[in-house]
Amino acid sequence: MFKRRDPVVRLDGSTSVLEGLERPRIVLLRQDRLGDTIITFPLLALLRKRLPQAHITLVIGDKNIGLKPVVSAWVDEVVHYTKSLGGALHVMNVLRSGRFDVIVDLLRDDSTTSNILVRFSGIPVAVGLNKPSSDVHTHLVYANEPDKHIVETTSAVALAFGIHPQADDLILRLPNLPQLQPEDVIAKTPDIVTIGLNIAAGTKARFWGVPKFVELIQKLYSEHSNIEVYVFADARYAQEQAEIVHNTPAHSGPSADSFVKYAAILGQVDMIISPDTSTAHLASAFSLPSVIMYLGKEAPKSQWVPWQSPCYDVYSKTGPFSGIEVHETLAAANQCLLDIQQGK
Repeated sequence: MFKRRDPVVRLDGSTSVLEGLERPRIVLLRQDRLGDTIITFPLLALLRKRLPQAHITLVIGDKNIGLKPVVSAWVDEVVHYTKSLGGALHVMNVLRSGRFDVIVDLLRDDSTTSNILVRFSGIPVAVGLNKPSSDVHTHLVYANEPDKHIVETTSAVALAFGIHPQADDLILRLPNLPQLQPEDVIAKTPDIVTIGLNIAAGTKARFWGVPKFVELIQKLYSEHSNIEVYVFADARYAQEQAEIVHNTPAHSGPSADSFVKYAAILGQVDMIISPDTSTAHLASAFSLPSVIMYLGKEAPKSQWVPWQSPCYDVYSKTGPFSGIEVHETLAAANQCLLDIQQGK
């Protein structure tokens, strides 16, 4: 569909596309999902640290605009792409008038939106990960490998700037979180392990079901006298949250009107249980142990588990999310609690 503008250059970190530029202007495309944006935080922090003179602009979309307060710690400008003709024209105008030296497509999968923005931006250097739609890029980083963690794959883009990211360089943290109000505070008691149980997921297909959540919580309380469970949900699952809390000893987690506030509240717990990968990445940010439920198609595990934090993952074997049995999630949670108590 799109013709490559120039012969492609394969990047390995031996040179930088910014050579000769004192104050380079870089624009990054990340107009996709929350979780994919969160795993980009280590790269953003690394670029800010290693390229202090650069002007960095980040394009984000409707699904991840809530992360603007966080990403503003590392970028100079945030541009909001809305999925409409007007939104596309606005972003294109920013790209064409911004005197950018480099445009970086951070999406690891094909994206028609990214292809159009890259192709018609008029920016001379276009960096991307190798993928089927790489024809629009002038420079490619070959790091899209199934055995690499998604944080490592995304951060390999730094090779374009002569930066060789090492695991120790890639720290996932959430700066600029809102200050908690008294009603947001989760009471902590010595020797009590607080569990944040998130029931919400990106799609209804990932909802585990009220009966299974109720059974899991009841069994956790029956087997452990030193826990308190807080059930978290967004507005879509408010009814299910209320039903679960009504039928178990669990508490409702403090409500949040934004993702960053949810993150700040969730960061108070001692461990996380969740079917949602965005919440899994929050476990990384707070270095919390977690039990994460995955669809079978999300294997291999090494790509999506929380980055540099303990994870006790559970996979559906039948395809649908309902294929995960309560006893499997309970076993993972029990092992996590045991390791917490043993100081692991």
